[in-house]
Amino acid sequence: MFRRHPRVLVICAAVLLLAAGCGWLAPVAVPDPIPAATLWPAVPPTRLPTTAPTRVPSPLPTPTAHPPEPATLPTTLTPLPGPTPQGSPEPPDVLGSGVSITFWHSLEPASPAGGLLAAQIAEFEQIYPKISVEATFVGSPALLHRAMLLAIAEEVWPDLAMSPPEALAEYVGKGAVAPLDSYLSDPELGLAAASWEDLLPGARRLGLLPQNGAQRYALPFALSATGLWYNQDLLEQAGRAAPPRTWAEFEDACLAVAASTGQVGYGYVPSGRLVAAWFTGRGVPLLSEDGDRAAFATPAGAEALALLARLRAAGAAREYATDQEALQAFAEGHVALLIGSTGVTAELHRLVAGAEQGVAAWGQEPLPGEEGTDGATLLTGSALFGLRTDTLHETAAWLLIRFLSEPRQAAAWGRVGYLPVRTSAGVLLADQYARSPVLRQQVERLAPRAVPAPAISCLGEVEDYLLEALLAVRDGSASPEDALARAASLADAALAVRCR
Repeated sequence: MFRRHPRVLVICAAVLLLAAGCGWLAPVAVPDPIPAATLWPAVPPTRLPTTAPTRVPSPLPTPTAHPPEPATLPTTLTPLPGPTPQGSPEPPDVLGSGVSITFWHSLEPASPAGGLLAAQIAEFEQIYPKISVEATFVGSPALLHRAMLLAIAEEVWPDLAMSPPEALAEYVGKGAVAPLDSYLSDPELGLAAASWEDLLPGARRLGLLPQNGAQRYALPFALSATGLWYNQDLLEQAGRAAPPRTWAEFEDACLAVAASTGQVGYGYVPSGRLVAAWFTGRGVPLLSEDGDRAAFATPAGAEALALLARLRAAGAAREYATDQEALQAFAEGHVALLIGSTGVTAELHRLVAGAEQGVAAWGQEPLPGEEGTDGATLLTGSALFGLRTDTLHETAAWLLIRFLSEPRQAAAWGRVGYLPVRTSAGVLLADQYARSPVLRQQVERLAPRAVPAPAISCLGEVEDYLLEALLAVRDGSASPEDALARAASLADAALAVRCR
């Protein structure tokens, strides 16, 4: 059989011991629930070959209980408004005499997000007293990925886990993930049409993998989106009343800021994820619809790299060595525009508060778009998925996945630095908007325009080729067109060999 849970703990311990004793396995910083001060998340490591079981779930009836008010919530949170009817025990034939499920995650237990997750799981167990959840903090996302690969190799994986879509694609490729389609469409277990439509459009696409057609494997959980951080003080000094809406306005604003104020128009840290964000804003797809080949070597893609080259030549853009350095410069009022994640909001608040004469008026808007179009934003983060076990455990795992994605729970995640996955979360966060106008911008303006990056296991490799293209154009060793053509050729080779 494929359920030997005592060995699961051995795998987790092995991963942690390896990380402690080997420099090449040293853990990256565990994201704060208000995610850490990095503009982009780490890319999971490469995959290992193995095989996995192929059982499929048989949906069962579900209770119709609504969540009660949690017994405890992290002290940093404000209780959400609205009625909190009490749940009732599930019918005895649903889960038999009871079941225990294991859940692997990467949220530090002592952090606000870790505390919120524990509170929501405790609430879930009150509603479903026959389900016991063993939630295990495995470590950073990179360590969690390594633990999952080891677990799949040993066929002792947990019942459910959280993971970025690119890592999920790898687990699906190994046959370890249970599809959610039969649960989603079940008249009692599934999501009502209104509930499904309430999920952000981009979030609804997060569990789809290009190579697996319309089959769905996950629901969105802890998400972030790319946006344009702006310093309104510098923009107004340069005669610009509002953040740029188009890339032409973006270039003009950067040049005007540099000429009028002597400060930096656009600050950036080179990365492949940044180039992907530029492409997303311009409507340039990274991959073909079927995920088989690169699709970014277009005139619009080349213009994205050419724009940066022009700004650098004019002295209107500055490259920073680290994300923290770029955020610090922005907070101190030296940078007008940055492109980065909603996940650094808390860090920016902290840096702005600590700056002696920092930025006074600032916020985050969607990325610029082409003339006459709205810019899209890049959606990143983690999804929840269940692994193949047996009907009883898969059903219990689905009930927890469904519970954690419901509107009230989604809104609570918006209070600890993540982008709520539901449109209705804005209503539940209305009281928070007065204290955090930036949150309102993110929920009302960025979230509806967020689209996920392709869910392919070698996404990090494709982004590495984009970074190489950016650096080649920056250094003048290749034209934007040639640099992207080379990147596309390398990406095509990876997609043909290592992304399957």
